[in-house]
Amino acid sequence: MTPEETLARLSEGTSTRTRRSLHAIYETCMEQKKRGSTDFTLAMIARLGAVYGAPSLQTVKNSGGAKYRTLIGAFADQVPLKPKPVSGPHSWIDELNGRHQLLARGLLAQLRAEQRKTKELLPPNVVYEVDVRSAPSATFKLTESERDALEYLNSDLFLIEHNLKRGPRSDILGPNDEQLFWPGTLNALEKSLKHL
Repeated sequence: MTPEETLARLSEGTSTRTRRSLHAIYETCMEQKKRGSTDFTLAMIARLGAVYGAPSLQTVKNSGGAKYRTLIGAFADQVPLKPKPVSGPHSWIDELNGRHQLLARGLLAQLRAEQRKTKELLPPNVVYEVDVRSAPSATFKLTESERDALEYLNSDLFLIEHNLKRGPRSDILGPNDEQLFWPGTLNALEKSLKHL
């Protein structure tokens, strides 16, 4: 039903004052329509309609303002709905054409399904340590002479012969307490002897 038909139907059998108010609202809404505005809210029409003698916002909202709301609604129904602007990380999908958009949405749905499965298998906030190293093979083992050399470097005999001493951080210090080997050297020697 057009706003004109709505006005005619609402004006039938009403008082003169209500008819004047309906015409004031109609004029206000027509002005909004001519401007190209899409704002047909009750507050906007009541504010702009004060010039034409339209009822106040409170009068329109009250139970007796049902006719006024119906007339404003007739104009609001003619405004084409604007699609809501899409925002977010996947908003670019809406800019694609039909077939590509469908394909992208399908891939996104698959991705989300896989993410859900991953969350079920590996709950968040749990740390898993994965060691992918293979067990040492024979090629990674030390030969007898290599093992003897490392054991000699790690022995007290080597330290005494060269006038060295063990440092507090697993390092080796010289005669004047200068650092000759980096911290962790002795620990590295012990680990290599133990694992190789």
